[in-house]
Amino acid sequence: MLRLYKDAANVCTLIGLIAGFAALLSLVAHNLPLALTFILTGAVADVFDGPLARAASNRPDVAPAFGKELDTLADVCHSVLSPALWVVISLGLTPVSVLAGLVLTVAGVTRLAYFTSVTPAKPGHFIGVPVTWVPLVLAIVVNLLGTHTLPTVVGVLFALIMALAQTSRVLVPKFSGRKFTLFAVIAIGLLLLTALRTLAGNW
Repeated sequence: MLRLYKDAANVCTLIGLIAGFAALLSLVAHNLPLALTFILTGAVADVFDGPLARAASNRPDVAPAFGKELDTLADVCHSVLSPALWVVISLGLTPVSVLAGLVLTVAGVTRLAYFTSVTPAKPGHFIGVPVTWVPLVLAIVVNLLGTHTLPTVVGVLFALIMALAQTSRVLVPKFSGRKFTLFAVIAIGLLLLTALRTLAGNW
């Protein structure tokens, strides 16, 4: 079973899962900047595990199916539960913040379950916004505001907008070529910016 981690794509996904776990531990310790850094690490890993899988040759027969299931579980950790809990803690443990976190969680797992069970009518597209976008948008909002303590209005709007975007029927094209490169650069840039600000204590 563990030999499936000889596959580079599965290792990349595993790194994302570990990053998501580290994010949850950081949230338990109420270290929001560090948690966001780990959340973004998981998101960046998710950006690259697909291309690694497609570029690989001579993968074991079971590796793709295993990788698909592992990817979904990792996504729940770093792009669903961690961002949702991050919002709850950032807003303070109130009924409003808990509801915002619950909305994000339900939307995220619904999006993932739908993705694994329904094939888009238009090839090369996602139905709804991928869950990986949630950490990236969260990082943009946090870095623009310059604080890990979000105003309640901002946190609630973020949760509602991202929940609607993930569960909508809108077809979102899969990035390839230059668009994928740009998307990857943005994701890595957000990770580096957040990590540097966290190390510098600049929040």
